[in-house]
Amino acid sequence: MAPADSDLPDSEVDTYKSAGGQRAWSLSDAIELAKKIQSERDRDQERPIDKSKIGNIPTEIQLLIFSYLPEGNSACLGLTCKKLYAIHHDNYPKTHSRARCEDSIGRSGHLRSYLIGFMGYSWCRRQLLAHMAALQQELIDMGLQCSY
Repeated sequence: MAPADSDLPDSEVDTYKSAGGQRAWSLSDAIELAKKIQSERDRDQERPIDKSKIGNIPTEIQLLIFSYLPEGNSACLGLTCKKLYAIHHDNYPKTHSRARCEDSIGRSGHLRSYLIGFMGYSWCRRQLLAHMAALQQELIDMGLQCSY
C-alpha cells in the first residue's frame, strides 16, 4: 500500500514519485532511521520496569493463595518475606520440618530438604548447633550431666 503524498514531507514527495512509487532510500536516510531506532531503545531502557511483587497484592488474595497451599509449601512461600511469613504463621502456627512439600514438577519431599537447598548447608549447621546448645543448657539447668 503506497502512502499518500500528504503523509510524506515535502522534500520526500519528489523522491517518492521519481522512484516509480517506491521510496528511494539514501545513506543519510538510513543513518537517520538508525539514530531514531537507537534513541527509542535508549528511552525504553530508561523507563523503570514495573516489577509486580506478591507482597503488593491485596491481603485477601494473599490469604486465598495460602489457603490453597499445603503446610510445607506455605512455609516455603512464607519464608520469602516477613509479610508473607505472618500470613503463613496465622494459618500454621507450628510447622514441622517433616511437612510435605511439592515442587512445580511434582517431586515431593520434606520441608527440611527444601530448606537445606534453599538456605545452604552452613545455615542449617548453625541452626543445629544453636539447637543443641539450647538443649544442653536445658539439661544443665535441670541438673543433668550432658556430654556430646
